[in-house]
Amino acid sequence: MKMREGMLKALLIAVLAAEIGLINIPVSIAATTEETLYKFKGGAKDGANPGGVVMLADGSLLGTTGSGGGGCTAGCGVLFQLVPPSQGASSWTEKVLYHFSQSENINPTGLTLSKSGSLYGVTVEGAGLGSVFKVERPKSVNSGWTVTTIFRFGDNAGGLGSYPRGAVVEDTSGNLYGTAGGGYTCGYYPPGQNPFPIPIQCGIVYKLSPPSGNNSTWTETDLYSFKGNSNDGDLPGDLIIGRSGELYGVTQAGGRGCPYIANSNLFRGCGTVFRLSPPSAGRSKWTETILHFFAGGPSDGANPIAALILDSNGNLFGSASDGYTTQNTPQGGGGVFELSPPASGKQTWLETTLWKFEQIVNGQIDSRGGYPYEQLTLGEGRILYGTTLLAGGNTSSGVVFALNPPAKGKTSWTETVLHAFTNTDGAGPQGPGMIFDKKTGNLFGAAPGGGIGTAGGFGGNGVVFEISP
Repeated sequence: MKMREGMLKALLIAVLAAEIGLINIPVSIAATTEETLYKFKGGAKDGANPGGVVMLADGSLLGTTGSGGGGCTAGCGVLFQLVPPSQGASSWTEKVLYHFSQSENINPTGLTLSKSGSLYGVTVEGAGLGSVFKVERPKSVNSGWTVTTIFRFGDNAGGLGSYPRGAVVEDTSGNLYGTAGGGYTCGYYPPGQNPFPIPIQCGIVYKLSPPSGNNSTWTETDLYSFKGNSNDGDLPGDLIIGRSGELYGVTQAGGRGCPYIANSNLFRGCGTVFRLSPPSAGRSKWTETILHFFAGGPSDGANPIAALILDSNGNLFGSASDGYTTQNTPQGGGGVFELSPPASGKQTWLETTLWKFEQIVNGQIDSRGGYPYEQLTLGEGRILYGTTLLAGGNTSSGVVFALNPPAKGKTSWTETVLHAFTNTDGAGPQGPGMIFDKKTGNLFGAAPGGGIGTAGGFGGNGVVFEISP
């Protein structure tokens, strides 16, 4: 499972890496300010390669890093807090609150702030095949933050998932929902060849129910197992939850065939957008509905990775990491799309492409960005904020962009590059989306690359940054 997912990412990264040396097309950048709040040092005392951050009521930022720390030899990651500058100071202060260990959890991917004030996170590996953990605040001035594993994944005959992906979401009853990349075998590769064909695991959606009564154990339930064929998705990403408890998500593959991988039995399809509806009265089974099959090619996206967002009108917004091919290139730069609920009397959701990122323009990387891997952020006035993995700046380290809705009487959205990363101030943003601070209008996010350790290459321990539009 992990090998297949890694191969899919490697396929894309190989294409991207070949283009980094190309000259960027000049593009105007909005008069915004980017401030690097913290550069991670790595090693045993600090984290490296952060995921996203969440903002607490006191204005501090809490997050995790995928590596670094002293919990294991290679660095299993840390839980960190960034405290805003005190009066008269200018620098944010980092505190390492917890070192993840080999025996418990490895490589946390992000945090979810619950309604109760606790936080939940996911590790992709650990004692077992990944875990979900709970973070609780200090109970007194003399105590520290605590991290408790509430569930460990493991393959078994019951079909429990493995290798959970991204963050979890919480409903009004305190149940948690997430996705795992493994746990259900939906086929074998190469098909018809023996001995020892590789089992393909298409992933699941799971539910974790909190302890009740005298029980102290969280209960895991498999809600849906993806089939990975032309009628279903494969490799689900992060979820969001709707007003009626329904779950929305994307799958990186599955569905209809992509033009450039149509003959592949390993990477099948361009991906999907799906909805899982809770059981109706008297029933126990959740119902999956495919809202959109991505077609790839010049007119549609392919291989969505980031979670969707939902506006107050029930419209879904998301990004595709590939597709929208131009100038006869096999892969495109991805784009941003909107899915609108069916009109009265209809059943089909309407997909609208809001923006296409150009992969190559006249033989050069487009400085407006390409390959969005991170969840969008909805700001005031329906402005969509996001990042791209590459393009922009002299090192193709990615950009922060804003998509402005059409002006009155117009139909086209417009893109503004708010910041082009230069590697020294961050690189390759991906994962959980940026935070939009309604009080200031500023954006906070993390980039897993760039910062310290970038000398001589596209590396680095990552940064946390702030954008002031």
